[in-house]
Amino acid sequence: MRLLLFCFTVSLLILTAQGCAANRPDWRRPSQASIDSRKEGIVNRLIPEDGLTFTRRTRLIEATIAVLGTGDREELANLNRLRSTLRAASLQNLERIEADYKERLANAE
Repeated sequence: MRLLLFCFTVSLLILTAQGCAANRPDWRRPSQASIDSRKEGIVNRLIPEDGLTFTRRTRLIEATIAVLGTGDREELANLNRLRSTLRAASLQNLERIEADYKERLANAE
């Protein structure tokens, strides 16, 4: 009987410790709010409030299609659709799109 009580107590302590460890936040991963904030910052840099010139819009569409691998040029010509496509992309893809876009602008000058 004592052995059974001992085993029950030990298993209860182990399960409690595992539950506490599972709910502990991972300090190495950024929070979702932080990721969303960074994504929104990139989207705002790529598409400013006053819009884009035709050349810049074309370069951004090309960079977006090159990184994401899919997309319709005619559909992305609409700034709202382009903005929503960029917002739906992952942070890593947005960073790649931004780098590709800047490179295309630098090559065009």
